[in-house]
Amino acid sequence: MDEPELALRHLDALSAHGLKLSIDDYGTGQSSLAYVKTLPVDELKIARTFVTAVDVTPCNAAIVRSTILLCQELGLSVVAEGAETAEELAWLRSNQCDFVQGYGVAKPMPLPEFIPWAQKFNHT
Repeated sequence: MDEPELALRHLDALSAHGLKLSIDDYGTGQSSLAYVKTLPVDELKIARTFVTAVDVTPCNAAIVRSTILLCQELGLSVVAEGAETAEELAWLRSNQCDFVQGYGVAKPMPLPEFIPWAQKFNHT
């Protein structure tokens, strides 16, 4: 993003080829609300720092809930990164988070283990 105009041209070209673009770690570091407005993105990934203990931390809950609402209003998908407990997963489900990733779903696994896991997951 050192050259924003060049980056935007590249992202527009990728989007035009049908690639879905995400803003990773939304809410931290270089991921700015301005990017949501200006970049051709399809999805926001909420940083783990806000997802951790979202079910018991009012500040985290407010940030995640408002980000989910923002995504809904803008027609973007939202992914909660780092969902690790059943309570966090339940909170995210009840607040209409589109997708979650984290140990609460599954730990990283090699491809030979992933294929049967994904098949079983898709049938349940």
